[in-house]
Amino acid sequence: MKKFLVSVMFLGLLGFAANSQAQNAAGDFGIGVGVAYGFDIEEIGINAGVQYSFTNDIRTAFDFTYYLADEGITWWEANVNAHYFFVNDEALRLYALAGVQYAYWEIEFMGISVDDSEVGFNVGAGLEYNLGGVSIFVEPKYTVNGFEQLNVTGGIRLQF
Repeated sequence: MKKFLVSVMFLGLLGFAANSQAQNAAGDFGIGVGVAYGFDIEEIGINAGVQYSFTNDIRTAFDFTYYLADEGITWWEANVNAHYFFVNDEALRLYALAGVQYAYWEIEFMGISVDDSEVGFNVGAGLEYNLGGVSIFVEPKYTVNGFEQLNVTGGIRLQF
């Protein structure tokens, strides 16, 4: 029964998103999921995030990426970014991003654990293409002054 209710709620959200406007507008709320690749650690990660638009041109975004690293290695990052839209029309959105990242890693080997965390600054860009209520996106960003790394994330977003 629980799976049925979750499925109905998810389909309802998809239907609501399909009827929502395509352009980014003040007050819009979005959720997204995707796959990330960290070029420094050479690992794939699972990404989830939320966005909120303050104006038609500016939104904030929070996302979390958990990297699927080798056994004994834990690596994740949390990002808070601002997006500024250069192109914001029905089919295409193009934006610059800047923000802050908190990253954590831990290595466990033979009962010994070593970990570290860093705060860094993100700079990058994003591209979203509207498919009628659901957008696909790609977002390359580089983190400096932390665990410096180029990261590319791609996935889908729903706007409400």
